[in-house]
Amino acid sequence: MLFVTTVRMRTEIDEEFHKELEELTLKPPKGVDFHELFYTLGRYDIIMCYEAPSEKEALTVALFFADRAATETSVAIPLEEASQLLSKHTREKREPYEA
Repeated sequence: MLFVTTVRMRTEIDEEFHKELEELTLKPPKGVDFHELFYTLGRYDIIMCYEAPSEKEALTVALFFADRAATETSVAIPLEEASQLLSKHTREKREPYEA
């Protein structure tokens, strides 16, 4: 599964934090594979894209920030997969829902 975690820091991003974050990406929790990590300007300070087998492993990434930041993690669906699902959905004629 693909995940995107947005991070809004409550503490300063200092050299120590940066080193810990770098170590997290180089030695991720079991089953986690980081694809991209960005420092950003604006609403969020950090955005991370990664794969994990399930929500449980994704939670271990969010817990890294527990004392320092507010995080929000979303399941990500690649454009190609979403397009296939949408195409299949629009091809199937669905009966209107009746309560």
